[in-house]
Amino acid sequence: MLSGTNKIGIYLSFINLLTKEAKYMESVKVINLLDEFRFRNILHSTAALWIFENHIGKSRSLLTKENISNTLEGAVIDKNDNAKKEQYKEVEEIRFLSQCYFGQDGNHFYFQHQSFAEMLLAEYYLKVFINYALNDNTSVEEARIRLNIGNPTAQTIEFFKGLLNLLKESVSDSSVEEVMKRRRLLFPMLASLCIPEYGKDLFTHKLKYKWFDEVTFDSNTTKIPDILLNEWPIDEKVLNKIVELSLSIIQSSSNYFLIKPISQHTALFDNELLKVPLPIDQNVPDIDRWLGLITGNTLYNDINNKQFFLSKMEDYSVLFKMFKNWNHFAGSAAPEWSQDCFQGINMESIDNDYNLGRERSRTYLLSGLRLGNIDFSYSKFNNIVFENCHLNNANFENSTFKYVDFEDCNLRYGNFENTYIRNSKIETSMIQNCKFQGIKFSNFIINMNEILQGVLVPYYLEEKLYGSYVGGGMLINLGGRSFLNGSEHYRIGSKEIISMFTTLKPFISFVIENSNVELDEVKGWFVTDDEGIDGIIDETLSNLFE
Repeated sequence: MLSGTNKIGIYLSFINLLTKEAKYMESVKVINLLDEFRFRNILHSTAALWIFENHIGKSRSLLTKENISNTLEGAVIDKNDNAKKEQYKEVEEIRFLSQCYFGQDGNHFYFQHQSFAEMLLAEYYLKVFINYALNDNTSVEEARIRLNIGNPTAQTIEFFKGLLNLLKESVSDSSVEEVMKRRRLLFPMLASLCIPEYGKDLFTHKLKYKWFDEVTFDSNTTKIPDILLNEWPIDEKVLNKIVELSLSIIQSSSNYFLIKPISQHTALFDNELLKVPLPIDQNVPDIDRWLGLITGNTLYNDINNKQFFLSKMEDYSVLFKMFKNWNHFAGSAAPEWSQDCFQGINMESIDNDYNLGRERSRTYLLSGLRLGNIDFSYSKFNNIVFENCHLNNANFENSTFKYVDFEDCNLRYGNFENTYIRNSKIETSMIQNCKFQGIKFSNFIINMNEILQGVLVPYYLEEKLYGSYVGGGMLINLGGRSFLNGSEHYRIGSKEIISMFTTLKPFISFVIENSNVELDEVKGWFVTDDEGIDGIIDETLSNLFE
């Protein structure tokens, strides 16, 4: 399997080659670099149009030269405007519009391979972040508008992450040869930012005047000048600006809807009512913020130095609102391609005015969200309630929890290894196959949780663990013991019992070390009429007492 860097390198090399070999129709002239960069701008705008057409549900055949020209102009061009028609004449004449990248049916076009569009769209996203990070006279909101053009495919995001990693590696301290390879791959995309033709609002003045204009390009040349690779304009300072732009995009207070209104109406006195063609829940929410999340994480995170993009946030309400919006839109709280972007949440500075009992104030409440498979490792959670959330296979490794509740949650296969939990609780939740190895805790309540289907954690174990309980008493755990007999619908075998004790072992060991409990007493917490299971219980608990 190709590594991420190798895969993006192959795709990018192919796109670069196609652009380089494009010619005017009926022409034998070899295209030069400046032509190549102009054409690249056309392709980026075409990819942006492609994702928008997908968003509104139009057929691929509706990708027309007319709409491409409108996209390049940023407005609908008057068909009688001869000056504008002349300006975009190249869109009609460039051969790759009909042969290299696109299939053609009359005046209608479609990408020969979807991956072409996805790769070019990933480049477009990167251009947006670079341009608005470097241009001081532009606003965060302008960048957000450029990003809100539709819902990218998982492959587009994979390409985008690959480009971000290439950008990061192009300023690294690795071997000169490897750095130069990455700069050559990125050069056509970066150079296209320096070409005003067809660049519109993605023309980056600083790159052109402080870098690109150092060289006068010869006609009919396709060789990248060495000086532009050696004096690479992207450095750590630029990467940091992109990271800060990403954070500002996420934390912006305004919101955008990618819906063209049908009409406005007056309900009171001033066009208060907007009529739209699609249900609101079909609008792709916060896509600019999700792209900012991808960008910030990819460029900033350094797990070896415990450096995480999300630790830079001061108010996590916008992040949790993103969860809620996406959950409503797609049925899960985060796009699958973003599940590795939630490491290092740092809520440590949140004030605590918290009652651990039934009556309490809640700074953050996450309710009814599908948060499965998300990587929350190395985070510091504080004053938050997860209520009726699906957190199966979520990773909380190396995190801390203070004043955190999990209520009625599915925590199957959750990873809580090497966590520190204080003044928190897990209540009426499913904890089957959870990992708690290396856990440290104080004032930690586990109450009425299922350890296997239909099997509750022994009340007597919970009672030994919780210590002082502020604000109320434990819910009554009927019977107080775990009954391990299964049912006609669910068989409990040795595999399930071993898994159960793997989850409970850290808590049982804590009780053994910190109380006068005896082996027979602990054995009495588990009841079964199966001799094989009884033997596993006896052996497992005896080993813990040794």
